[in-house]
Amino acid sequence: MVMPPVAALAGCAAMALMPSAMAQVVQVVAPEFIGPGGIDEQKVLVHTHGALMVITWVLLIPLGALLAHQKWILKDRQLWGKDLWFRMHVGCQLLGLSTFIAGLVISFGFLGTEAAGHPGGATGQAHAVMGYIVIFEVLVQLILGAFRPKIGAPRRPMWFVAHRWFGFGALLFSWITIYLGIYISHVSPVYQLNYTAWLVPITICMGIALALDICLSLIKPSVLAKTCEPV
Repeated sequence: MVMPPVAALAGCAAMALMPSAMAQVVQVVAPEFIGPGGIDEQKVLVHTHGALMVITWVLLIPLGALLAHQKWILKDRQLWGKDLWFRMHVGCQLLGLSTFIAGLVISFGFLGTEAAGHPGGATGQAHAVMGYIVIFEVLVQLILGAFRPKIGAPRRPMWFVAHRWFGFGALLFSWITIYLGIYISHVSPVYQLNYTAWLVPITICMGIALALDICLSLIKPSVLAKTCEPV
């Protein structure tokens, strides 16, 4: 899964402009969304759900994508008969899948239901729709991973394009979904989530990942040229 830097930066810009557009349609969390454990338990669940999604989509999945995109750094190093970058890439994605599933369990099991509507009104509905899109793209990625053609196979180029862009789509939509979730919890008088405490470290992590990817892409031709390796 690869992060095209320009498109990813465009996604971050869209996220930055979203508060004013959504401010008029936010509906605060209603009592029917408070679980039997009360507000304190619900706050813990919301924070845990958010933390799991941030770990998944801001740390693990981008790291896995970066390892695949910049695999030239690890060269031909092997681990258990496979390229080291590939082992690390798959490891990050599987760990990310595990934390993603855990976050979904909390969301579907404890944070409101379809029957009761969506916490956060129209913004909550947008958060839910974006989440379903991310789930769909993750499922597509799992299918693509299970049926990955061998290098040199006729279907390999088409598979690579699909793997790249479905992966990028999942990453971009997940970032927007996370932002919407933070915004809903921030404006809610029930949760009163600290906007800055969540958004600043997330933005810093996203910025580091993008900057590192761009810098490595820029120095790649000169480094490989010195080692006489193909770019």
